Formats: sequence, structure tokens, C-alpha cells
Amino acid sequence: MQVRRSALGVAAMLLALAGPVMSAAPHAQGAPASRQLYILSATADYPNGELVLTGAEFGTVSGRVTLAGLEVGPIISWTDTQISVPLPAFPPGSYLLTVTRGLADGKGRPSVTDVNVFEVALGAVGPKGEKGDQGAQGPQGIQGEKGDKGDTGDPGLQGPAGISAAYANYGAGYVTIGEGLTQTVSSVTVPAGTYVLNGVVKGIEFDDFDWSQCFFFAPGEVHGHYAVLVRDETEPILADVTVAGPSNPIFLRCNANNGTVKILGKMIATRVGSVTPSS
Repeated sequence: MQVRRSALGVAAMLLALAGPVMSAAPHAQGAPASRQLYILSATADYPNGELVLTGAEFGTVSGRVTLAGLEVGPIISWTDTQISVPLPAFPPGSYLLTVTRGLADGKGRPSVTDVNVFEVALGAVGPKGEKGDQGAQGPQGIQGEKGDKGDTGDPGLQGPAGISAAYANYGAGYVTIGEGLTQTVSSVTVPAGTYVLNGVVKGIEFDDFDWSQCFFFAPGEVHGHYAVLVRDETEPILADVTVAGPSNPIFLRCNANNGTVKILGKMIATRVGSVTPSS
């Protein structure tokens, strides 16, 4: 059997199906008069010869079931959510099913909320109809409350140490260089790669004829310029170098001419992907 849910119907039709005259006045019954009775499904149990109805607010007192205007009975079982009645021997077709809630005292007349109708198809089932259009989207619901903050997750594994991009030495202090000597005033050690070298040298205690030449020195070929100090002054040095070994010292060195001088050296070696040698 195929069932199809219908609208509640016009009140006048419901009243006519339930009896000659119905009153909307309050009355005693198996369920409150303010709750509307609903039929949700009707299933034909052919092996047992029963018609089983499910719904809500049927009440606890047996009422009345009609199919196509004919009362169906006797009632087999009646609860607030399910009713069982004998299955009528009707030919295949669609029929209007009516359920009227029973009154607790057996007196008075049912109201509109005591009655509901349902369209029932018995026998052969026709082809399935086309799917209807999708209904309009309903309004957005109220946003729920913010949940509690979750526990802090476990820390991830520590990644391997990256390759340092810059190596610096800002000098431990002034280095005294005797006349005719060459000494290292600053140095760094770097892995293989190409580096830009930036240095600064500062000289003090220069006499009238003292002078000093400072330059970078490394295992690879250094391209750049040197600095010449002729008095108490500060000069920059810029160069680049490519070294191949796993550990390569790069030196900033100065010499002394015509006397003893004191020089402070600072340097930074910055690793780059590629540096075009200077001319």
C-alpha cells in the first residue's frame, strides 16, 4: 500500500467527516484539546489483515477511524501514537482516511483539533512521480556558544640547524703592528660557498710618516680593494671570495710601514648564491 500525506483540510470538511455536528468548546478527552491530532503514516499489513496508523496525540481512549466515509472496526489497538484496525477489502485506489480522537467521558462532541485526515492508496502502486523543485533555503539559525579552548598540542620535532648566512668578528681590541710586519686584525671561518666581505679598519697612534695597508686574505682568490691608513682614521674594505673547503679561514690583515701602529679590525662574511667577481 502507498500512502500520501495531505493537508489538514478545511475545518468544515473535518467536522463533516467526524459527525453531524462538532463543538469547539473545551471538553474532557484522552489528550488535551489544545494539541492537534496528526496522522503521520498508514501501512497495510496484508499477512495479518490490519491497517496500522502512526502519528501523535491520538489519545489513550479509542476513538473513530473511517475510510472513504465508512467506519472501520472494531479497533484492534489504540495508543497515543499508534492505531491498528482491520484492513478493509477495498478495490485498488486512493481513499480518504479520517481519525477522530475518543472522548474520555464518552460525552460531548470532538473539536477540530481532535480530527485529522490522510490520503491512502490501496492496491496497485503507480509509477513514481518526478522529483519536485527544491524549496527555498530557510533562515540561518542562531549561532551557538563558543566552545571551550582545546588543549595545547604536543610540540613538533625540532628541525635541523640551517646553514648560517653571515659570519662576523668585530675584533677583540687594537692590535699593535711593528714596523715592516703584517698581522691579522680580524678573522672568521666559513664553510664552502661564495661570500661578500665587508670590513672596517681603524688606526691610531700614527706619526707623520707612518702608514698601513689592510686587505682580505683567504684560501680562494679574493676580488676587491684594500684600505690605506696614513693617520688616525677609519676606512672601509669591500671584497668577495669563493672557497671550496669544508672549513675556510678568511683573514683581515694589515701591515705597518715607517713605524709602529695600532689597528682595530672588524669584518662580516655574508654568504650568497652567486657573486660576480669585481674587476
